[in-house]
Amino acid sequence: MSNPATYFSDLYYFPPLSWYVMAQPAAVIQMDVHAHYQKGSWRNRCYIAGPHGLQLLSVPLERGKNERRPFKDVKISQSERWQQQHWRTLEACYRRSAYFEFFEDDLAPFYQRPYTFLLDWNLDLLRFTFKPLKMAPDIIMTTSYQPFQPDNPFDIRAQNTKDTRHAALGATLAPYQQVFGERYAFLPNLSILDHLFNKGLSAIEKNNT
Repeated sequence: MSNPATYFSDLYYFPPLSWYVMAQPAAVIQMDVHAHYQKGSWRNRCYIAGPHGLQLLSVPLERGKNERRPFKDVKISQSERWQQQHWRTLEACYRRSAYFEFFEDDLAPFYQRPYTFLLDWNLDLLRFTFKPLKMAPDIIMTTSYQPFQPDNPFDIRAQNTKDTRHAALGATLAPYQQVFGERYAFLPNLSILDHLFNKGLSAIEKNNT
């Protein structure tokens, strides 16, 4: 990671806003696909705003010792109709948002197409989000395990969904109108989907306060 324009990350399921802020300057992002899969990360889950507050979408994985497998080998379980369930949840939560219909036709096919590996699912969705955010980094996969460097600003991996660095950055991002905002306080640092559906092509802004 000697090139300051080259960043290092994991592949996440519709990452949180903080990830995009960290990744925005990157010309190249190396995706860590050789580290062993860990539970409790954004690799197979994302958080959105639901009618009762924070809501989790989780991709089911094949039963077995996934934590001992490199991420590139982790398979999605085919025993559940999870794509249909996730899509229905997104519709229920965001149908009345300002920009859901703007993204709907392009996003829906991902939830109809079969996927075997979590890597392929996450990568396709990540590339989908780059266009409206005007991001165009080259994505390359690691060829071997790379130790996590938490003090390196170009290493934007998170150990879990409660990662302090991501949480701290997420807290600095400017609030915006969320679909159920009249029911509860603003929910910071949700999946990029919440930002896209509520704000469209608007840039992610830092809080001036």
